[in-house]
Amino acid sequence: MKQNFKVFFVALILGIGISLIYQKYFSDQNILTFAKESTITYFYVGTYNSEEEVKKMALNYANSLIYEDNGLYRLLIGACTNDNCLDLLSSYFNEENINYNKKTIKINNAYIREVQNYELLINTTDKKYYPSIISSILKTLANYLVK
Repeated sequence: MKQNFKVFFVALILGIGISLIYQKYFSDQNILTFAKESTITYFYVGTYNSEEEVKKMALNYANSLIYEDNGLYRLLIGACTNDNCLDLLSSYFNEENINYNKKTIKINNAYIREVQNYELLINTTDKKYYPSIISSILKTLANYLVK
């Protein structure tokens, strides 16, 4: 009986030590965020061969972002990291009669953490606030896309 108690006590102390080390070095992360990249889906309204063409088209969309993808320029109008937000933005763009396409790309997990609050707003607010929320998401996305 005393032998089992000693083993239990050593395992308990070892577990506490490991958890303290984990807390100190990884407190702002969890096991799922150790991967350096996740995927997002972005909405775009066109693919263009030249930057001049996409800049002309961007004048028609107040909240947009120009993204170069392997020599092609895409005009982004929104981006999401989860399915619920994706469905809400899809219905919003359909109601606005915007013809869009979707594409999935890999992006740094830091971006995912930054836009979680914006996506929460999309999930909980009225659609009349979507343009300003989308604008904030795209401004944040611009900082993470490789130019």
